[in-house]
Amino acid sequence: MTDEGDLVRGRLVRVSSYHRLMDLAVRSVVETEKKAVIVDGLSRLDPYLAVRVCKMYGLDEREVLDSIKGARGFTAYQICELLDRLDREFAGGDYSYLGVTGFDQRFSDGEIRGEEGRWLRVRYMRKMEDMVERHRIYSVYTEGIHG
Repeated sequence: MTDEGDLVRGRLVRVSSYHRLMDLAVRSVVETEKKAVIVDGLSRLDPYLAVRVCKMYGLDEREVLDSIKGARGFTAYQICELLDRLDREFAGGDYSYLGVTGFDQRFSDGEIRGEEGRWLRVRYMRKMEDMVERHRIYSVYTEGIHG
């Protein structure tokens, strides 16, 4: 796992902001001509931000937005289920990017017991790292509310 820096295929990277996560989603769609998916643990998925990023780069937002999929996870368990499903989806080779917002926050938000949340967080962080490496996709995550 890496902090910020350049996006590397097959490596999970922590980014500091949702804006950066969306910027990288747009760029991956354009550069690879494949789909991107954002697992939204913060209920912040904002298609208008994607449009602004497209305009910033002079891209046709209609083409790009059709390739960015969103999935909301309101609890740690839902995020786990979404990641399990995506592992199977990525096997088809149609995706080049996984973004996850609020990863740490959902595993320590009071909806889940402390020890169980820590155990699930470690397990699914490893799962994401393995999944990203196996499928050779770009992947970033943000940790909490400020991400």
